Amino acid sequence: TVNHKNQKSCYLVSVGTSLVINYEKRHRQDINYARIDLHNQGFQAVTSHEAGLTNATYCLYFDTIIGDLKNVHFSVLEQASAELSSLLRWRDETGKFPGFSAEDCIVLITTQTAEGILCAYALQNIFKTHWDKIKKDSTNQPFPNDFVSIEYVKGLGKATDPAFEETGLPEFLNYLHRAIVDYRAEGYEVILVPTGGYKALIPYMVLVGILHGVPLRYVYEESPRVLELPKIPLGLDMERWVREKFRLQGVLGKDYNPDDQQYKQLDHDFQSLLERDPQGKFSLSALGNFLEAVYRDLSWRSPLQLASGKTHLLDSLDDDLKEKFDRLVRIGHLIWKGDRVPEMVDHSLRHHYDLFELAERFLLPILDNNPNFLKPEELFILLGALYLHDCGHTLGTIYGSDEKPIRLFPTEIRDYHHILGYERLRHHDIASYVSKDLYEGLGWADTLQATWDDFLEIIATVGLFHRKDMPIGDGEAPYNKCPYFRNEYPPLMRNEAWPLKFRGNQMSPNRVALLVCLLRIIDSLDCQRARSGDQMEIDFHLAQIGSEAEEEKNRAGLFEKIVKGILKNDFAELSQAIQSSINGYRKRESKDHSVTAKAATTHATTTQLRGVLTKIKQKCNYDGTTAGLIFEYVLSRFRVDFKEYQKEHYADHVFVKQILIDAQRGDRISDNGDRHKTRFTIDIEVDQEIVEELALRPEEVAQKKRALLGNMREEYEMKEDSAKDIPAKTIVKDILEESGVTIEYGIDESC
Repeated sequence: TVNHKNQKSCYLVSVGTSLVINYEKRHRQDINYARIDLHNQGFQAVTSHEAGLTNATYCLYFDTIIGDLKNVHFSVLEQASAELSSLLRWRDETGKFPGFSAEDCIVLITTQTAEGILCAYALQNIFKTHWDKIKKDSTNQPFPNDFVSIEYVKGLGKATDPAFEETGLPEFLNYLHRAIVDYRAEGYEVILVPTGGYKALIPYMVLVGILHGVPLRYVYEESPRVLELPKIPLGLDMERWVREKFRLQGVLGKDYNPDDQQYKQLDHDFQSLLERDPQGKFSLSALGNFLEAVYRDLSWRSPLQLASGKTHLLDSLDDDLKEKFDRLVRIGHLIWKGDRVPEMVDHSLRHHYDLFELAERFLLPILDNNPNFLKPEELFILLGALYLHDCGHTLGTIYGSDEKPIRLFPTEIRDYHHILGYERLRHHDIASYVSKDLYEGLGWADTLQATWDDFLEIIATVGLFHRKDMPIGDGEAPYNKCPYFRNEYPPLMRNEAWPLKFRGNQMSPNRVALLVCLLRIIDSLDCQRARSGDQMEIDFHLAQIGSEAEEEKNRAGLFEKIVKGILKNDFAELSQAIQSSINGYRKRESKDHSVTAKAATTHATTTQLRGVLTKIKQKCNYDGTTAGLIFEYVLSRFRVDFKEYQKEHYADHVFVKQILIDAQRGDRISDNGDRHKTRFTIDIEVDQEIVEELALRPEEVAQKKRALLGNMREEYEMKEDSAKDIPAKTIVKDILEESGVTIEYGIDESC
């Protein structure tokens, strides 16, 4: 059914005259039936139900209709009119009519005609009379007085009346828009039912359904089936709106005059969005205001919002978690403002855009197979970690125990970004960490501390452990490579080492470890070319950073002359330490070497560089200004290398079209689901012009493909760094397999 979450429903139903027509069809052979003459002048004089109750002809027709259907079987009732067919023929997954709850409501939208009024009020009476037949089995409440309401639309009279097109149809659109917005605000799932009424109304209801993402139910002629027109994935034509928006703005607020030159220059469709307000000015109609709001929202929406805001994964979240995730989506594109390592292949918006697509492709088959694989709160935490796990890239300065600022090298930002992200989210009181704005942007809690305690701490913790060298299993050695913040970070699953709580409830370390493993696997998959952008974007970026590299070289050269004069014989040691740190970083970032073998290299060389700087400062006893000058020299050396190294990053990705994900079911492991096998392979780019743009020789493609798959596989199969007397486990693989998920990495030997 439409309503998947047992949410109360509001049915907006257009009303026609089929109730009368079908009555006559049923009794045409009965010589005693009371024929209803819809053209009777006395009947046609009726303009409201209240007036009709004083009209003998109207009362006769009304009593005849409701009396005829008073004691009929449900099968007769569901065929009595187009409106009843659409509402009562609906069947749930068991093949039964699901019934209405007392919280549901039906709005009958009728024309301002005698026959429309008659049918609408007769339908209202029929619903009340047959409440016991149409209510849910579990509903014990009597018929709610507000279950069925009737609405007239200004100008929606006879189709031959000029006001029908000029006033009625625009007002009909305005009414539908206002009703959908208002009923949604009250927590209703809105469903449009256009079967009854003028056929001219159907396309307008479909249009509104598309714009608002509202489903429609429709019965075609004598069909026994109710068709559900889904929420069609179409929307506003942005190009047309951009084309006309300035003319539209030029008309708004002017005295209403259909002969106004600017008004006449407007596209006819945009003219229909304007109306005369009470002050006699041009103003947007309700529909026009809605479309203008849609345009504003879409024009400012980030790719990250488009990628994750409506993901199918959200279907598994409850309404409260959806609302909180929506807040995160709205500020998501702001979190990476000020990326300190922009030369890297994108680690911010584009990377996280890709991650949501990969998460859907990887997780949805698992959740379809076993809906209990992740609880709603676990999925929320995982999605939040997908957003935030790299947010440490924006920190270039941290604060030591003495509250003094410590500027970081770009290599340190990359190597410790998981810890920087965790601490960034943790210290919402430090303005330089730009966390307070993040907290206020999320703003769902009364206090910043409540936001951290209830939601962000567990998300930040999962994000902290997304790096391979962060220990998960209790037998692993603590992480102690970062010299800032803490001496060491204990394993995730060590008892009471981490406050693994969500909404105040303790979470199982095993379940949190599963989320970390899923995050690592999903994060490792984003190696396709799309992460770097298209070829034109790559060309522009390379040209830009190439120019910047030359500027940075000149800057480094100027600093070098000054620093050499200051340090004299100590300069060579500093220069060598810088180069060692750069070499160690390149080795760590390379896709062609074992992650395990190179894990500690860059940490050691960066620590060595810090030691050299400290030793030189103590020896030369220079002041803070000189220290800052020397740091700027070191920083410029790193920046030159980062910019020159970018092309190699692109070469690692340019040949990868996409990651192919093949999901298969295996043997049943429990009552909750089957074992699930996923196979990842790399679909390579065969267009050599694209590959050779970055001087990647064809014979290198197979080698790089194997290297990438090897790195991806190592994420899954890498053994934990356990104590000497404890056998090492393949911790990620073991945790996933215990949860019924097995992963394979395929290599096409022909490539």
